[in-house]
Amino acid sequence: MDVSEEMEEIREVLYEMIKKNFPMGVAATHLAEKYHEEFVSKGLGRELPDDWIQQVTAAEEFEAQTRGPITILFVRLSNTSSFKRPPINSVNVRVINTDREPTADELKKIKQRKENEPPEHAKTLSRQSSALKEGSTVSIVYADSPRRFFIRALSDDDQYEKIGTTLAEIYAQESPPSPLDSRVAIYEIVAEGAYALQDSNGTWFRVIAKQPPQSGQVLCHFVDVGVCEKFPVAAIRLLPPAVHPVMSSEF
Repeated sequence: MDVSEEMEEIREVLYEMIKKNFPMGVAATHLAEKYHEEFVSKGLGRELPDDWIQQVTAAEEFEAQTRGPITILFVRLSNTSSFKRPPINSVNVRVINTDREPTADELKKIKQRKENEPPEHAKTLSRQSSALKEGSTVSIVYADSPRRFFIRALSDDDQYEKIGTTLAEIYAQESPPSPLDSRVAIYEIVAEGAYALQDSNGTWFRVIAKQPPQSGQVLCHFVDVGVCEKFPVAAIRLLPPAVHPVMSSEF
């Protein structure tokens, strides 16, 4: 059983903060202050809910000890995402069924993908299509001023139409989500890294994150369209590995 996606992101951030900065434990009040200072005040994270301690300590990787009026939080150095008890009643609670827990090697690989692939994918997607050359027939796909517009070779239109369909098929296989799916937390977004994004209509695109998240939103450049818009982190996924056809600059 898992809490809301927003709370899951917060829990991951707090886990890393404690593991890195407070390995011997930290007062919950101090942790909340540091979280607000490092993330909320900079627009990189959401405010902690009133019941954040209860929701965080519902996960097995956290432990809370009460010492008088002070609650001390500790983390267990494990990669488990299971829970020792259901979270408190919430309309955001959702049940996730997984056949097994991921291995340490699998978790290491997904972490490496999140760190290394987005910048490399961005280099690939920033290359100009070989079909776009002098004398080719093009269409204007977006214009933000009379002097600035984006074009695409007509011969690339069929390939462009396949992108959304192919990405939709890929991410449909991740339902229900698992610890190894391609979701990306706020602190995992790499500026100038390439990702997949699903818009409000359910269509998937290839995008490049132009800057770190602010208030849970990421400014995204749609590499196949030219538009720049802000979207929530929850709409973003890792793109497939470089060997997948959809990652070709010619796709």
